[in-house]
Amino acid sequence: MTKKLIWLEDHPELNVDFHKKLNDSGFDVVICENVGDFGKEVKLNLDNPDQVAGFILDILIRTNNLEELDMPQVTPQRGAETGYAVLRHYIRNVRDRSPIGDTFKEHPVLMLSTMSEASMRISFNTEGDKLTNWLSKADQKGHTDAALKSMQRWLQTLKG
Repeated sequence: MTKKLIWLEDHPELNVDFHKKLNDSGFDVVICENVGDFGKEVKLNLDNPDQVAGFILDILIRTNNLEELDMPQVTPQRGAETGYAVLRHYIRNVRDRSPIGDTFKEHPVLMLSTMSEASMRISFNTEGDKLTNWLSKADQKGHTDAALKSMQRWLQTLKG
């Protein structure tokens, strides 16, 4: 059975090259254009977490809370932090309040942003989290090959 990559991306039309690379790599890519759809897709896989290869999260998602993930207490300061809040509070269950518990805590996550990779690492501390990788979509503009190679390396880690 083909493993899934669940991708939270509110503008998938801007990431056609990445989507093609993912599909060509043999994964079933499920794109969720909002936090609510992402939560529904994750919950559909709670009984079979081994069928999920990993997650891809856009950092900038236009919402100010995670109510749709049954986590109204989590309110990102800006939409720019929503993907990171989903990572920490929903997937990694940092404060033990995630409605999905620790089910996907050990799953790999690729964080995408228009920020530079260095800026992301400084802005969003994931020290000690060896399962989270960063990729700048900014690299796509004029540097598509480099960004796609970075994505390919991440995909190889998923395949083992």
